Amino acid sequence: MEELRENLERLFVGDEHSHEGTEYLSMAVGLLVPLLVVTSMDWNRILGLGCKAPLSMLFCYVGYLSVLQVESGDASISIYATLVMVGLVLGFFGDVFLVFGDIDFWFLCGLVSFLAGHLAYVAAFVYLLYVSPTDTVALLATPELVATLAGIALFSFHIYLYFRPLLRDLYMECVAYILIITSMLLSAAALSFDTYYSAEFRYQILAGSVAFYISDIFVGRSKFMGVSAFNTCMCLPLYYGGQFALGFSAALAS
Repeated sequence: MEELRENLERLFVGDEHSHEGTEYLSMAVGLLVPLLVVTSMDWNRILGLGCKAPLSMLFCYVGYLSVLQVESGDASISIYATLVMVGLVLGFFGDVFLVFGDIDFWFLCGLVSFLAGHLAYVAAFVYLLYVSPTDTVALLATPELVATLAGIALFSFHIYLYFRPLLRDLYMECVAYILIITSMLLSAAALSFDTYYSAEFRYQILAGSVAFYISDIFVGRSKFMGVSAFNTCMCLPLYYGGQFALGFSAALAS
């Protein structure tokens, strides 16, 4: 069992002297895309659960392997990796609930799970900003960052206006979700400007956050405007790519 774990760790994480982990991760996500497209077909829920749950368990395991890799290194990165793994596990439960997302109760359960997961990501990103020796106040006053944060906020407001007429009984819950996922992207964007951390690490976090953010727009379209092959085929690759990127990100900082 230990040998199997070590082989899986080399497959998904690689080692500190190579980029094999990134290459294998890209290959794995690429191979998952056809299966994700198949999952988008209008089949029964049991098939959807059987396809999504193993994939979601896989990104949780990638997060777990990243925690193992960094646990003996920088304590701040270890805490970051743990918070990210919490977010991934909550995402797993959100995925399971959203298999039944056409029912408002299960959609709300999924919404709460993902909301909590995004809070874990916000905590992870803000924590890295907090422990960084970079002057955070000066960083946040950088014109380029101010423009970036303002652009994200304006885009999220546009998304709110886009969905507002459709939210019905889930209005408050969806508004709260938009605020939280926007906070996640804002904190990831701020972190991407902190040059104390490596560019590879920062941009992996930003790419994963952007992919997750965009995927949620398509989740909303599917829920409130009707399921379509376009929505699902856009959502699932972005979502899983984002989750795998975040799960793997800690290994790039070790």
